[in-house]
Amino acid sequence: MRTAPVWPGTAARPPAAASGLLGSTGPAVEEALVRLADKGTAVDTLRLRALPMNGAVTDFVHSHEKTYVVELNIDAQVCTLVRLHVPGIATPVLPLNHTVGQ
Repeated sequence: MRTAPVWPGTAARPPAAASGLLGSTGPAVEEALVRLADKGTAVDTLRLRALPMNGAVTDFVHSHEKTYVVELNIDAQVCTLVRLHVPGIATPVLPLNHTVGQ
């Protein structure tokens, strides 16, 4: 798992799908990544730790066909911030937000 702002780009050819996550979603995403790997699905991951975002986030988004932003926010605010950070390719930045509550 990578941590922004440093993205070393360890994969020679990154997987088509990627996930960006923030804060307390980490353990759930790590479990999901293990399950996906068990099924043969590779997913690259970047953990956002602080704002403002830098070029590492842009590089990460540019190197994948789709980037899913996992967050616990009903309005997908972090996804919106990532889209604003990479406006030229905002379409493949997709929210994966889920809340159950009031």
